[in-house]
Amino acid sequence: MTNPNFKGRRNRTLLIVAAAVVLVSLAVVLFYTIPQSGGNSSGSSICSGDLSVGAGEFTYKSFQIASGKSSAYIVGSFSTISGSTINAFILNQTSFQIFQNTTIAIAPIYDSGLVSSGKFNVTLPTNNLEYYFVFDNSFDSAAMKTITCAANLVYG
Repeated sequence: MTNPNFKGRRNRTLLIVAAAVVLVSLAVVLFYTIPQSGGNSSGSSICSGDLSVGAGEFTYKSFQIASGKSSAYIVGSFSTISGSTINAFILNQTSFQIFQNTTIAIAPIYDSGLVSSGKFNVTLPTNNLEYYFVFDNSFDSAAMKTITCAANLVYG
């Protein structure tokens, strides 16, 4: 026979654990979506809204770091509409030129791996002025993907 007090304590423990998980998840989301710099955070939107990526294809958004900036980063999130998977990369110009010809991401600044969603807060080297945010579906020749993206370039 089960002690009724044990069942009540177990339920309270589960409730406390669930609340802790929610709080930690919220803290992680806030960390990755709030700029981490105390400097001038003016920047620009890289993507906002939905993007379509054809079956076996990739799409990208190019962006530039303004000259004279000492620090820059890209912050945001993405997710596939249907829960299907996608690769997301941030590449400099040289790596992007290789990727266009091979669909192999050489030395990515950011590599999500094969995921259905991702959050990022990535410091960008300021010695390269041109970057590319790539959504790669080249691995899936059967299904088009729709991605919701919110990404901003922020200066520190």
